[in-house]
Amino acid sequence: MTAPTVTFHGFPDDDETRGLLYWLGDDYPSALAKDIVRQLATEDPHGRMLALHCLAFPKLDVDATDDDGRVLGVRAEFPLRVVMQSADGTHWRLHARAHYDATKLDREDGGHVACQLEISQVEPDA
Repeated sequence: MTAPTVTFHGFPDDDETRGLLYWLGDDYPSALAKDIVRQLATEDPHGRMLALHCLAFPKLDVDATDDDGRVLGVRAEFPLRVVMQSADGTHWRLHARAHYDATKLDREDGGHVACQLEISQVEPDA
């Protein structure tokens, strides 16, 4: 499964959100797309993502130190619509949530980031 030219819609671009999502990289929508594609590849290795829509502001839960406010971890939940093309050419719309758990972000190695995709609905994209 590939994510060549994916169109992104609705992702917050403000400094505060980008600052809290630094652990996903400078282009967090692209990082999110790669994680989703990797997980969907188990079902359709030759499918491809066409578009990724963030349907609402992501829910962010930040764990920081009391003394200096240093961020130790972030849990993020993105409500998404994913438009895919399967290997047979059929287009599909998936309603999903991407759950991230970034921990130990204060460590020199950058900590640990895990992503889980939860798909709630799949329908043909007309």
